[in-house]
Amino acid sequence: MNETAEDRDAMPKYRPGQVGYEESMRRTVAVETLVDVARAVSAQFGKLVSPEELSFEYFGRDERNGWSTWVVYKADYGPVGFTNRCLDPAYTQESSRWGGLNDPRIPTD
Repeated sequence: MNETAEDRDAMPKYRPGQVGYEESMRRTVAVETLVDVARAVSAQFGKLVSPEELSFEYFGRDERNGWSTWVVYKADYGPVGFTNRCLDPAYTQESSRWGGLNDPRIPTD
């Protein structure tokens, strides 16, 4: 599904993984930059996580919350949470862990 104007206008948010959906939504925090996501993940893990340790992959539309959902991965760990926008300025479809799949449904802004 393509990104909507509502998606683009929505404040970027991060919600942690490894807890149930309801709890994850209660723990949702506003983020504006990759550094903000790193701070949220650091708080989640109780130790410093640098922005360089994080990567984003498009997951799809989550009808439960209306997000165009991106999975946040921590290097040497795996998925740690979700955002409603890719906040990694270095992200390209070619750098995707899925081999550079050119999917027109992936929001690019």
